[in-house]
Amino acid sequence: MRPGRTFFKGSLLALMGSGLLMHCDSAGDNPLAIDPPDEPVDLALHETQKLIASDPQAGEQFGFSVAVSGDAAIIGAYNARVGSAGAAYVFDGSSGAWTEVAKLTASDAQAGDLFGFSVAVSGAVAIVGAVEESVSGFDAGAAYLFEQSGGAWAETTKLTASDAEAGDWFGLSVAVSRGVAMVGAYGSGGGMAYVFEQIGDTWSEVAKLTASGGGFGYSVAVSGDVAVAGAPFAGAAYVFGRNGGAWSEVAKLTGSGAVLNDYFGLSVAISGDVIVVGAFREDSGGLATGAAHVFEGSSGTWTEVAKLTASDPQDGGRFGVSVAVSGTVVLVGSGSNGGIGAAGAAYIFQ
Repeated sequence: MRPGRTFFKGSLLALMGSGLLMHCDSAGDNPLAIDPPDEPVDLALHETQKLIASDPQAGEQFGFSVAVSGDAAIIGAYNARVGSAGAAYVFDGSSGAWTEVAKLTASDAQAGDLFGFSVAVSGAVAIVGAVEESVSGFDAGAAYLFEQSGGAWAETTKLTASDAEAGDWFGLSVAVSRGVAMVGAYGSGGGMAYVFEQIGDTWSEVAKLTASGGGFGYSVAVSGDVAVAGAPFAGAAYVFGRNGGAWSEVAKLTGSGAVLNDYFGLSVAISGDVIVVGAFREDSGGLATGAAHVFEGSSGTWTEVAKLTASDPQDGGRFGVSVAVSGTVVLVGSGSNGGIGAAGAAYIFQ
């Protein structure tokens, strides 16, 4: 990552379907994803498998970004390949064991693209961000869509912003859900989030979302007709709805008791009528122990219903650096909690 902008390295979470995927490194800085069952169960978590790339390389950052949907898991390795071109690996868990089935790379890969910096998957569609791809301008960024057909994953579309400029960092955050893809471009002025929709085999940009919030687009999430974009440097998250084919802002979320330096909006997640927003430097349990705020609602009315904190808060714990939600299960990542040399931890709430 080139200098010049604030970037918080931390965990990223995604939940969907029925399975469990978790990744943490010794510094607690890498992303993690977990996928709860459709029906509530006793979630006594234990490691079932450690995933590694079929062609591991020193320093490739395998596991920096992860996502899972049903039997498909995708893991980014943005520093893989010569010159940090990057890669992402797809694993299939349908047999009961997770097996690598594809290594994804950009069709026009160049050194320094950081392909795999962000990943998301929904069913048979995956999206991978290449935050420093420079075809449209130095570090303008791009995102690549892959689809599975007949058991094989293939690149189908390269997404770029219609108004791409150098330094946009388009692809810093990505999300995909049921024919809708969302890409954050935190480096573009005050930040942007772009919405793409699939019609037939074609993905087209349909909206450019903006808000008066610093760092807007640093995090994005989408579920059906509702999208969320975080603006952590303004301490807010913005909700957008699709009505009659048009996307528009319907709500601005702020956390109860949150202040600007809490970085409310660093992470966002949505599932149905539940939105979760992380504030990893919130201080209610100690210095930068962190919190996550849960909102429920629909249309333009969203109400905070819970503020989540760690049961064992620690100064600098960064609880809320990553969040995920699926149904009635909320998962919150903590980059430094967990003991054992700040190994990190994740907390499940039901």
